[in-house]
Amino acid sequence: TTYYVEYGPNTTYRSQTGPVSAGSGAAAVPVAVTLLDLAASTTYHYRYVATNEEGTSNGADLTFTTVAGALPAATTGSASAVSSSSALIAGFVNPAGLDTTYHVEYGPTTTYGSTAPVTPAAAGFGAADVPVTVALSGLSATTTYHFRLVATNAQGLSQGLDGTFTTLA
Repeated sequence: TTYYVEYGPNTTYRSQTGPVSAGSGAAAVPVAVTLLDLAASTTYHYRYVATNEEGTSNGADLTFTTVAGALPAATTGSASAVSSSSALIAGFVNPAGLDTTYHVEYGPTTTYGSTAPVTPAAAGFGAADVPVTVALSGLSATTTYHFRLVATNAQGLSQGLDGTFTTLA
């Protein structure tokens, strides 16, 4: 048996997830899917659909409403595991209900100049703080670095406060 979810702004659904295997047993199996790229403050209809060699079964129509999207929040944490060429930066990102990415800006001044990771990392789309860490490497020894956490979603970007650390000799 495979299953997928149909979803959309009404009971014509218009979108669906890819099929997922539910196995071949005779007992009920707990299932879950993640729906991405949803609009903020929108009510969606959805239903599970299961298919096997006997046919297709549509689940009941249910609804949910996404939270209002807003700018994400970026809270710069501290630097740890500082060595002569690397450091680990911690912080928190609150996606504010929209698909959100994050990165760290760093450099010898508050103009920063470098980012890590090169491709921003995913923080999800929830409405609660998500703990994040970013590893910095290739740093120069005995150098003071400025850093800040930056979060971005469809509403814009948020920059955390500036922090500093000094690499070891």
